[in-house]
Amino acid sequence: MVTENLFSFLPIVTLFFSLAPVVFLVWFLLKFLKIQKERNEF
Repeated sequence: MVTENLFSFLPIVTLFFSLAPVVFLVWFLLKFLKIQKERNEF
């Protein structure tokens, strides 16, 4: 019973771990571009 719940939960965890680096990378790039833009204005 517990193993069945674990196996149904596993794809969600795998999906999260595959998407997490992509989301982090996009956030990092947006933050970096924002800093660059502010730096160019000065």
